[in-house]
Amino acid sequence: AALRPDLTAAGPSVIQRGPIISRGPVVAKGPTLAPAVAAPPLPPAASSSWTVYIIPSDCSGRIIGRGGETVGRLREQSRCSLLVVDGKPEARARLDQCGDLQHPPRANERAVIVTGAEADVSAAESLLRSALGDRGAELRRASDPPPAREVSTH
Repeated sequence: AALRPDLTAAGPSVIQRGPIISRGPVVAKGPTLAPAVAAPPLPPAASSSWTVYIIPSDCSGRIIGRGGETVGRLREQSRCSLLVVDGKPEARARLDQCGDLQHPPRANERAVIVTGAEADVSAAESLLRSALGDRGAELRRASDPPPAREVSTH
């Protein structure tokens, strides 16, 4: 079992084996950790480029994965920053930093911002398609027009 500090209000920090057992209210000490799926801030460095991809909203889980494990693997393999834009103000602000998108995501779509070296961004596109599986053909760049919507004439 790993050694872990026991941070409680009941007394000094103690090193113990096994799970942390609290003897009172837990007091946060030290810096706050960022969430596991946090992405580096934009705008990219001069040696980096970014591309905004559009995916169907119902496929965002395929990119993020359980607990962010898929997006973490995609980041590692592509050596890029990937941010799946949701409705949170911070994520929307990052999308706004990308400038005027020719074809922004529609109501049933989400944006994925990929930042890194140009060759790595291209590799990330391939990895994103692979992660989407049978829906990989629906991945598009925000610079590409969306597919035409089917109209039924019942």
